[in-house]
Amino acid sequence: MENRLDIYESDDKRLRTGTYSRNGMTLFCLAERTALGSLITEFTAKGEIANQVYKRGGEPMSELDSYLGNPASRVVKVGAYQGITIDAKCQKCGRAGIRRELDSADPSSITNVPVMPTLKCAACGQRFYSITNNYIRNLVESNVDLFTKDELAEKAKDEGAFIKLLNEYIIRIFASKKISRI
Repeated sequence: MENRLDIYESDDKRLRTGTYSRNGMTLFCLAERTALGSLITEFTAKGEIANQVYKRGGEPMSELDSYLGNPASRVVKVGAYQGITIDAKCQKCGRAGIRRELDSADPSSITNVPVMPTLKCAACGQRFYSITNNYIRNLVESNVDLFTKDELAEKAKDEGAFIKLLNEYIIRIFASKKISRI
């Protein structure tokens, strides 16, 4: 990143960046101090999860600076945390107000960070997920040891087809739990 970003700090010490562009996408980050470390989540402008990085023991500001590749220009205090709202309507009740489930918890009490972050409709409670292919790609790259040699060979041969296959597996798993994709 060439330009410095402002960081908005809420009363609960969550840090949210302004928007920036990377790889043709408009993104923003959220950094949170959890019970055991720092969680950095990168979102698209629509609220889809583009990447998530968890660092045990790290401090949110330094982890955010490291993730973005440069320090923020300034920290702006903003009061109460507003949460991440997804730009979509609930498929069950038709209302807006779909939020990240982790936003309902005090960040310092978060001990388990889900590999696949989930969302929840504020009106009816329906659960969702919303991830990008980039998120799946980053997940694979940071967990290469979980894949067999044959799977990695498939990935090397045609990464797009491999990501599509993983996406299909994710859809099946979430569907069995009645969690829909937005």
